[in-house]
Amino acid sequence: LYNKPGRGCKSKFNTEQKEKIREFVKPEPRQLKQVVQKVKEELGIISSKKTIQRILKILKMSWHRMRRGRGGEPLTHIYQEKRHN
Repeated sequence: LYNKPGRGCKSKFNTEQKEKIREFVKPEPRQLKQVVQKVKEELGIISSKKTIQRILKILKMSWHRMRRGRGGEPLTHIYQEKRHN
């Protein structure tokens, strides 16, 4: 019942290919569909967007949009009016 090493699916990409994917993602981290196409063309491996996301997570990269700033506080008189209604 103990987990043994080597269980589960083997990785589609080796470390060299993962570094290549990192280079594909660096210019536009949010355009993962384009990265999937590039991987298919250059490496000849069909993969999903989710697989690319998993690889980026392993490589400690992010594909999420960064927020520009926090929203801030509402104007007090407008907040009070809406709160009393």
